[in-house]
Amino acid sequence: MSRDELTADESHLLDVLLEHSLGDPRSDDDERVAQLMDGIRANSADELSTADVRQQSVTGRFAFKGRRWILLPATTAAVLVALLFLMPVISEKRAHAAVTRSLVAEQSPLVRHYAVSVMTESTEEAASQHDFQLFIKQKSFVVQMKSLIGNGSHWLGGDDHERWVVPRAGPVLIGADGLLGRWFRNRRKIRTPFLRTSTILKRLQSAYDLQMRSSVKLTSRQADESEVICDYVVGTRQQSASLPHIPDRINLWANKRTGFAHRVELQWDDPKSAIGITSVAIELVDTPEVSDDFFEHFGHHDTQRRIIRRPVDSDLLSE
Repeated sequence: MSRDELTADESHLLDVLLEHSLGDPRSDDDERVAQLMDGIRANSADELSTADVRQQSVTGRFAFKGRRWILLPATTAAVLVALLFLMPVISEKRAHAAVTRSLVAEQSPLVRHYAVSVMTESTEEAASQHDFQLFIKQKSFVVQMKSLIGNGSHWLGGDDHERWVVPRAGPVLIGADGLLGRWFRNRRKIRTPFLRTSTILKRLQSAYDLQMRSSVKLTSRQADESEVICDYVVGTRQQSASLPHIPDRINLWANKRTGFAHRVELQWDDPKSAIGITSVAIELVDTPEVSDDFFEHFGHHDTQRRIIRRPVDSDLLSE
């Protein structure tokens, strides 16, 4: 059927559907549906006003109105049913698009400083919360963790080639992937949480069913406590996912303006699957300027410190 064969009501309805289906994809699903229905109602009202001033016979006018009010509810119902089926698909595609945009933002040369809290099963021997500061620049990361004994901090970091640990006291350790996993287990009795937001985003893309929720305003940790408008993506682990120890759910709040992951939450239903971890919260603090050697181990110790290089077998405890 060509458009010339459509009735006036059908033509108006088609215009409304096209206008709103090609609208701004960043608007919420609920808002787009509401706009669609408002458009249908508005066009219906215009038709009614136009029909009332037409010079028609009484019989012709009633016949026209009858056809219109039979057509419009039936067509509107069909549109709503179609939307109910399509909205989950649209939501998933928009969620994947938001995650992809955040992955692209990971290539930014800006340093991002995150506050990280790792919650573990409460025991009498150990604290249930482990806090540290995470700094990320493209493929490099640095962790600052306060020492449990005495003053000072431990510094950990790495890139695609090696991992390193600068403890508060003692020799600097340099090794492969498994180095940080063993260090965390020996000092904090937990597995290494994800130490790069890019790792989390890649997991979201490959091993989770995604849904886009309504946009959220979060209060930033900046001094001015400004509001950040974020896309909100909910990821549920796929039953077929074979990656060990990954969370059952990952929630992502991505800055609509920059694409940066502003807040990420990882949740495990069974702490045993992550050796005691129940959840991890990662939230952006700021984008500081740091020294040129900040992402190297020698940027965090003096030249007199002993350095030990040792191969460490890669294991599943690394991020």
